[in-house]
Amino acid sequence: MKVALLVVFVWIAVVQCCDPGQQGCERVDCGSCGNACCKLMQTFPGTSSDVLMKSLMTTMGNGGPDGNYAIQTLAEGGFGFVNLKPYNISYDYLGQVLHTTQPCPYHDTINFAIASAKNGDAILTSFSISQFAGALCDIGQNYWNINTVISNLGLNYSEETVLGCPVPKPTQ
Repeated sequence: MKVALLVVFVWIAVVQCCDPGQQGCERVDCGSCGNACCKLMQTFPGTSSDVLMKSLMTTMGNGGPDGNYAIQTLAEGGFGFVNLKPYNISYDYLGQVLHTTQPCPYHDTINFAIASAKNGDAILTSFSISQFAGALCDIGQNYWNINTVISNLGLNYSEETVLGCPVPKPTQ
């Protein structure tokens, strides 16, 4: 009985963070990663990986679109995105931010991996996961974390869902 009450409490607490009226909050994930998460791949036609990385840094600088994004320090000691181009591997840049949800202060980790397609387009793999243990059915918070940043870049892109945060089926 205590476990059931805890699950209901956690679900109610998370539900209150992402306002169901906000775009993206309908992209609910119910534990695809053992916790609520969302993994997307976005393609930015006509945009280089350098331009995309700089746009992400600018958009998330000073807290990002909602003031609650914190760019993380890199293992290499830098800040923002590590440049992997000198290593001739599949990704050009890797970066990470933490997002604090509002009004309830939960924390989510968002990882970004930027690659260059053969045609020169930038490809972004974005992954958001709730840090709150037992976050189930996040009412779209992880999708919202990513979508809010990407939609504020001012760049054209297409999007594919890789894991979690499914597009809701139309109601009949």
